[in-house]
Parts: sequence; structure tokens; C-alpha cells
Amino acid sequence: MKVRSSSAIPLALLLGWVAMAGASAQQKTPRKPAAVVKQATSAAPEMKPIPISFERFVLPNGLTVIVHEDHKTPIVAVGVWYHVGSANETPGRTGFAHLFEHLMFNGSQHADTDWFEQMNEVGASANGTTDFDTTKYYQVVPSVALDRVLWLESDRMANLLPAVDQAKLDEQRKVVQNEKRQRENQPLARMGEVLTRGSYPAGHPYSWEPIGSMDDLNAATLDDVRAFFNTWYRPNNAVLVLSGDVTVAQAREKVARYFGNIPAGPPINRVKDWPARRTGDTRVQMDVQIANPILFKFWNVPGRNDPQIPMLKIAAETMGEGQSSFLHRRLVLERKLASEVRAGVSSMALGSIFQVNATARPGVGLDRLEAALDEEIAAYLRTGPTAEAVERYKRSRYAGTVRAQAGVLGLASRLAESELFAGDPGDDAARQQRTLAVTPAQAVAAARQWISEGALIVEARAVPKYAVSGAAVDRATKPAIGTMADFALPALQRATLSNGLKIALAERHDVPTVSMTMYFDGGALPDRNPASVGLSEGFSLTIAGTATRSRDDIATALERLGGSVYWTVAQEDTRYSMEALKANLDETLDLYADVLLNPTFPQDEWTRKQERFVRGYEESSLTPTGKFRRLAPRYVVGEDHPYAARLTPETIQKLTTADLRGFYERWVRPDNATLLVVGDTTLAELVPELERRLREWKAPSAPLPTKPALAPPERPAGPRVVLIDQPGAKSSIIKVLQAGGPRTDPDFEVRRVANTVLGGHFLSRLNMNLREQKGWSYGASSSIESAPLIGMIEAGGSVQADKTVDAMREIDREIREIATTRPPTDEEIAAAKNSLLLGLPAQLEGPGGMKGFYADSFEYGLPDDYWNGYVGRVQALTPDQVRSAARGLFRPKELTWIVIGDLSTIEADIRKLGLGEVEVVDAYGKRLR
Repeated sequence: MKVRSSSAIPLALLLGWVAMAGASAQQKTPRKPAAVVKQATSAAPEMKPIPISFERFVLPNGLTVIVHEDHKTPIVAVGVWYHVGSANETPGRTGFAHLFEHLMFNGSQHADTDWFEQMNEVGASANGTTDFDTTKYYQVVPSVALDRVLWLESDRMANLLPAVDQAKLDEQRKVVQNEKRQRENQPLARMGEVLTRGSYPAGHPYSWEPIGSMDDLNAATLDDVRAFFNTWYRPNNAVLVLSGDVTVAQAREKVARYFGNIPAGPPINRVKDWPARRTGDTRVQMDVQIANPILFKFWNVPGRNDPQIPMLKIAAETMGEGQSSFLHRRLVLERKLASEVRAGVSSMALGSIFQVNATARPGVGLDRLEAALDEEIAAYLRTGPTAEAVERYKRSRYAGTVRAQAGVLGLASRLAESELFAGDPGDDAARQQRTLAVTPAQAVAAARQWISEGALIVEARAVPKYAVSGAAVDRATKPAIGTMADFALPALQRATLSNGLKIALAERHDVPTVSMTMYFDGGALPDRNPASVGLSEGFSLTIAGTATRSRDDIATALERLGGSVYWTVAQEDTRYSMEALKANLDETLDLYADVLLNPTFPQDEWTRKQERFVRGYEESSLTPTGKFRRLAPRYVVGEDHPYAARLTPETIQKLTTADLRGFYERWVRPDNATLLVVGDTTLAELVPELERRLREWKAPSAPLPTKPALAPPERPAGPRVVLIDQPGAKSSIIKVLQAGGPRTDPDFEVRRVANTVLGGHFLSRLNMNLREQKGWSYGASSSIESAPLIGMIEAGGSVQADKTVDAMREIDREIREIATTRPPTDEEIAAAKNSLLLGLPAQLEGPGGMKGFYADSFEYGLPDDYWNGYVGRVQALTPDQVRSAARGLFRPKELTWIVIGDLSTIEADIRKLGLGEVEVVDAYGKRLR
């Protein structure tokens, strides 16, 4: 489910919007902490709208087609945006648009198999989303498979209903209901219902959740389904976007051939605008499982095309989004009443929502927090944002727009939505200009107009004549798929600075950005001593201040430059990364070097970090996912193993900034590092700049510390079942675990193919069994973790509570049978290879994509050219090799089952399964029985 908001607790999360199978098409680039200079050494570059080139045409049957040519990578984003969402439903028949999102993945008349099987065959990364206003289906495919995908997309537009029978309707109804049940385990599960009903009057198209109600889903009949499809899923209500390695001439011919003879649907009447502005406040109280109270305030504001929306977004972001925002500074840093404050606008077609939420610090009551929040909002509405804050917002958004040019799917989404909501694909550039033109006075004036009252406080033409065109499409024969070539990544260029720092560069000049990561040979626990756990927290503290820059200076400058600087600590290495626009590379390198060389480890920031950790630790003990992540490692490697060490509130409160600095200085040294760089630069350009900034950074006289050998994982004496209670849970988490080997294991590739058959993609045995056939789960999977030394192998998923025992029995059966009586078939192996290989070209998009491949080599000790031969090696694996690997995928005598659910209803029957010795532990791992 794509969300158009970029801040606050996302509206999509509060409403439970979730994509069908994977990440959304367009996501905001995360704001990672970074450092920037107090005063720019040169004027920031001028910001101008960045238009997307396109050509638009309309078939005689009303289908609007938009084509964007981008021939850098041999892939094409293919998307069909239907102008139908939950806002087009009627009370008593809600959830139909979302149900159709699922049904349309189940095959059509001439391709009556699962959509993901079809996409796996062509190597596409596919997805579908539903929101209030639209339903989208999109995939990124190798350009050699474009005809196949257009054939498939046109067949489900023209011929879906002959393939939809009662069995399929019942199956997908169960899947959607399990999706709904799974969300009910989350602390804010009821927020969607409270928000839609509380914000909008009865009968308003936004007054129910996109997922619909259980009763309405149960009442849906085949006749309802046919009527809904015939009204909304027709060419005259759709936009088809082709973005990538395709010409306009090719697009015209292919689209006319496959879509031209599909009849148009009936004329469509739709509400164009209904913001439903509220008067007077409404208050709702919810009792939820969270460690600290959260106050939400929502105001109804105009729809996404209203000229005030850019003003309101700037007001929201400068008011409460980011560390330098008005509310964060006042309530978190100065008055210390909130641990977090967020604000943002979720823009939708008929009307949007302006949201502010604040999380109380421990010991602060909601009454006191709300009074302070109201005071500070009123203060903001009196003074408005500063010109500097507005400029930071614009530059941050501009940087995201620059980076987004690398992704054909993101561009497709922007073109389609501009067409759907503004009637012009080129409106994206106009929207950018409207944002760039907003002044501080306009932002605060819009906020005063719309959020001064009416809050929900918690505690949704002349019709052309259409005609079909073109001859009938051959539906009996699928277009052939081309042959995928192996990778040819450029060789890394090497250099060494005078201080011994090694440089590895991969040039990529298609997008004006530079990305770099410095790898240090020392991770979370390099001395293998559990007593040192938590010292690596000091790495991220470096961004809290340097000798010349405060935390706010760093965050503010980063927003202005559109860059980021951040640390990541892994098992065996620590990574210090930088993302920069080429135009701002010089200043961003200054920041990068300053944070690396001159951290001050400020005590007040460390105190805040300790407090945040303690709150988060308690939060995680309340949720099933938090419990699993905390406890799983001890059962994979052994309770006393270094990899099982976990930071606790008691431990972190004992650590001092002197401890953190000592750890940092011991491991962060040039003779212990390699800098990987990918992007729009050269060694001749980059090395002198790095030399100038880092030449005084010398290795200390003390010898480089060595990492002791890592102990092997402790193998359990026999299979076991670990139960953790989650009273009242509507679904149970089931995972079966064991330790795995390093990524460099010569059998890793063949084991990954075998695992893909078992649970590594949508069509895997586990997912098809528990989700598609049984209808017990929203998804089940298995995985082999990529790790430098010891990884985790796991299988399982979340299932409805009353099927916990049955699901455990099925998971156990699938694991045993793939190794014995039902080894992978040739067809399954071919599908697994397609899943692993054919989607890889799309991952190469932009410098960030290429960097990910090189990063694997650095992080897991693989050869530099590992990926250049990967496709050929996997394709060459024989079925017998894969079947042999499947026999050793899991070791039955060493399995650990972890089950988190309502033990009052499931424990007794689990004990009867005989899967191993059963123990019950609490959220912290203490054995209860």
C-alpha cells in the first residue's frame, strides 16, 4: 500500500495498508543522521523542477498510455493504474478494491496460474497496492520479456472473470482476512477504524478502511465480484505506463496489439472533492499495548491537487518532522516532555489529513503533554517557520527528486499519478515548482486556516464514445522470453592513501551522486567478550557532535546539502557511510571527515540515547516480533556464545562516554579500513580530496587489535520447542531455526536454490501450502542468512491462532519431505532459478544498486568479481545437485522451534506433537516451565 505522506506515524501504517508482495513502488529516501558544515563554503546550487520526459496517447477504447524512455538498463517498468479504490465502494460492500488486488494475482482465462508464477518465469519483481483512490499493478521486467508481460496484463484486463470461480474467491477472501487478523496483533491495530470513522461523516468515501470489514468480505458473492470488475477494471478507467528500455514506437505497436480490442466499460461518475472540514474537536480513548502514551491530532485538509497542499506539507515538516523541527526542539530537547514528536500531511484525492503525534516521556501524563503540545502549536502558528527551515525542507525534497531519477518504477508511478489526479503526466514538474515557490508566510497562513480547530484527538464528464480497435490477440501462445546474459560489472579501481587507507572505486556516471562506505574489520563484538556488549553504540554517537559542530548543526547542514552520514554495526564489520549529491560533494566530504576524526561523544546525547534504548527495550518485550528477535540468537548459537550477547537496560546504563571513546579509537583506524566508493567520480578526482582531508589521520603506535577466533555455534542435544506467551493473540509466530555457515561456503549457492523451492519465493512450498491452499497465513517462508561466519537458517511465518498446531505439523512435513520423499522437481528448480536470477537486473538500477553488489563482496569476503559469474554458475547447477543440497538443508536433530502465541489455547496441543522437548520462557528468556 503506497502512502503519499512522508512523515508522522504514516497514515498507511495506522490504516493497516500493506503491499501485496513486496515494497512499495515509490518510497521516501530515509533521513539518516549526517553532518554538515555550519557555513557553506559556496552558494548552494539553484533548485529547478526536474521534469520527466514522456509521451502520452489514448487508444480508441479509452486506455491512456504513457511512455518514458530510459535505455541505461535493459529493464522496463510496466504498470497499470486503475482509478478505483475503497472510495469507490459502497457501505455493506467494503473491501472490494483490496480483494480485487488479490484476485487479479490469481490468473486470467488464458493464463490461469498464479501471477507470481508468471512473473517468476520472466524474472519480474511484481507488486500490487490498493488505497482509497487507486489500485495499481506493477512489475519491473527484463526488456526481452516485455511482450509476455503486456500479453498477461491485457489478458487479466480483458479476461479475468472466466478464471474467477467460487474456490478462488473463497481462497483470496481467506488470505485477506488473515492479513486483517495479522494486523490485529499490532499495538495500534484499531487506529485505522478510529481514524476513518472519526475523521469523516457516515457515507463519506473515506469513512471506512481500504481493507474493508470481515462481515462485508464474508458477504461478497461472485455476482458482486463480476459487477465490480465490469464497472471499474476497464481500459477507459486505467492508465498504462511503460518506463525504461522501450521506444515510443515500440510501445504504440505493442499496446495497440495487446490492449486495442478490449471493450470500454460504462461511463463513470465519481466525487471530485470532499475534504469534509470538521468543526469542534472529537476525542477518542484507546487502550493499547505500548510502553509510553502517544497523543494523536488529525485535521481534515484539502485534497492533493489543492494549491494549499504544498504549503501545508511545508508547515507540517518544519513544525514537527526531523531533529531541527520546531516541536522536536521545544518538546523533546528543551521542555523534555516528549521522547518523539512527528508531523506530516497524507495527501489523497478527495481530502487530505494533517497529523501531529507526540510520544510522552516516562512519567509524563497525557494531560500535561497535550497542554504543552497545544501551547507549542499555537506558538508555531503565531510565528511560522523560518526561511532557513523552509529552505532545508525544499533542499531535502530536491535531493530525493535527484536520486529518484535512477529508478524507472518510481518515475512510472509519478507519471501515472499525475495523469490520474491532475489529468496531465507532466504535472509532476508543476508540483515540484509549486513546492519550490512556497514562502514561510504562505505555509503558516495555510496552517492557521486549516488546523486552528476541528481536530480528531486520539487517545474519497462528458464521456467520449469508445470503440475497440485492432485484430484479436493470439491468446493460445505466450510470447517467448529472451535469454538472460551474465553480469558485467566494472572492475573495482584500487588506490591507497598515504596513511594506509585502501580505496576501491566503481564509477557510475548516470546519476550525479556519490555513495561511499568505509569498512572497519570489527563489528558489534570484535573481542568476542560478551562483557563488551554495547560499546559499539558509540559509533552512532559520533554524529551527535564534533569539536566544531553540534548535533543540530550537523542535522541542519545535512538537510541543506541533501546528503547523509551514518554508521551501521554488523556481526563482523562496522560501516561508516556517506551519500552525497555530486554538486555538494566537497562540503559533504568535509562533514564526513569531521565526524570521523573529531567526535566529542557528548554526555547529554549519550544520556538521551540510553533513555531511548530503555524505552525501546520495554516496547519490544510487548510485541511478538520483539520477543522473537531478542530470543532467537541464543537458541541458534548458544546462550554463552558472543553472537547471543544482547544489550540490556542495566548494561547500557553502566557504559560511559569514556568507554565508548576508547572502543572507537581502538578499532577506527586507517590500517583497519577499506573505503568502497560508487558513483559519479574518478580516482583522479577523489583521491586528492580524500588525501587532503584524511592525511593527518594516522594509525596509532599500538598494534592493530586482533579478533579472537569465533567459537562454533553450540549444537543442541536434540530438537526442542520454545514457547513464549502472547495473551489474547489472534495469530501465532512460528519459526524453526538452526545455525548456518558462512556466505563463502562453496555450497551456499546450491543451498539457496534448494531453499527457494522450500520457502524462498512466493511460489515456494511453504507459502503455497499455508497461504494459498490452507488459507491459514498471510505468508510463510524460509531463508538462509548471508553471514561472514555464522548465519541463521529459518522457516515459518505468522498463522491464525486456531491453526497453530496444524501449521507446525505442515511446516515439519514440508521440511522432512523436501529432504526425503518429495525432493525438488525439475520444474520447481527451474522456477527457483528464475526467482533468483531474472530479477537481478532491476537491482542494478542507479549507483546505490551497483553498490549493493560490491558491498556483498566486502561484507562476506567474496571475490570482487563474484557477481559477474553468478548467473552462469546458478544456471549450471543440475537438478541432482539441488536435490542433494535439499537433503542437507535442515538438520532434524538440531532444530529449535520458537512459537509465540496465546499459550492458554495452544500449549497443550503443541506438547502432543512430539517435535522435541518443550520449554516455556518469558520475554527475556527466563524459563518458566
